[in-house]
Amino acid sequence: MLNIQNWNSVEAERNDFKRLTAGGHKCVVKNVEQRNSKSGKPMLVIAFDIAGGDFDGYYMDLYAKNVEKAQKDGKQAKWPNGGLYYQLIDEEHLGRFKAVIEDFEASNPGFKFNLDEKSLMGKFFGGVFREEEYEANDGSIKTTVRCMAIRKTEGIENIPVPKKKCVEIKQSNNAIMDEEIPF
Repeated sequence: MLNIQNWNSVEAERNDFKRLTAGGHKCVVKNVEQRNSKSGKPMLVIAFDIAGGDFDGYYMDLYAKNVEKAQKDGKQAKWPNGGLYYQLIDEEHLGRFKAVIEDFEASNPGFKFNLDEKSLMGKFFGGVFREEEYEANDGSIKTTVRCMAIRKTEGIENIPVPKKKCVEIKQSNNAIMDEEIPF
C-alpha cells in the first residue's frame, strides 16, 4: 500500500450523482442557436434544463461540474450533451418543427412564436426522455438518457416511458467458428 502522509486530513468524497430517469419531464430553454447539421441542413440547437421535480436544475448542476473541470484544464466548459435537443428546420422537416412550436405555445400561455429562435429562451416544454445505448471510445456499450421529443408540458409526467434505443451489434465477416480450421 502507498504511504499516504496526510490520510487523517483527507475528506471523504462520495458520488451522490442522481441519474435522470426516462419518461416525461418539464423543461426550460436556456439557449437556442441556429446551426447547420453535419449534412448542411439548417437546424435549431436547444440547450435546456429540467424545471421542477426531483431533477430540477439537473443539467445546470452537470454544467457547473464541467466548468470546474474545464477551469482546471484551461479549457472552455460546454453544456452537457444530454441537455441539448436538435430540431431540423429545413423544408422536409417543417411539419415536425411546427408541431414543436405548437407545443411550446401550448406550454407557455400568451406566447406566440414570431420566427425568432431567441424568443424560445426561458420558455417551457415537455421533454420525452428515453434510455439510449452508445459505443464509448473504449468500445464498451454504455447507456445515457436523452430527450427524444418535445411535447406540451400538460400531462408530460404521465406519458409512458419510451422503449430503450439499443446499439446495433456489428458482426465481423472474419468471425472464427467453433469448427477446426482444416489446415
